[in-house]
Amino acid sequence: TQQTQQEPQEQLERQQGQQTQQTQQELQEQLAHLQGQLQAAHKELGAREARIQELQQQLAAALERSRQEVQGVKRKAEEASRKEMAEVKKRWKQQLTQLVNEID
Repeated sequence: TQQTQQEPQEQLERQQGQQTQQTQQELQEQLAHLQGQLQAAHKELGAREARIQELQQQLAAALERSRQEVQGVKRKAEEASRKEMAEVKKRWKQQLTQLVNEID
């Protein structure tokens, strides 16, 4: 009778061992799958970070071009203003000279 009780016990232990082995294998497969997903996500993140850097560089270049354009426009406006002031001064001088000549 002891042998008959032992057989079901051994069978139960074998089944539990098989189930444990099967569970470990499933967990290892899940782990491998998750590691693959993690690597893919990490790779995608790296690509996105590279794209962000590229866009930041493009933005910085565009801002620098805009700044230079503004400086150019500003210089032209100042130059035009100086020329206009010189013209006004010249006209006033001519008018004053004409008035002085008329007075004499």
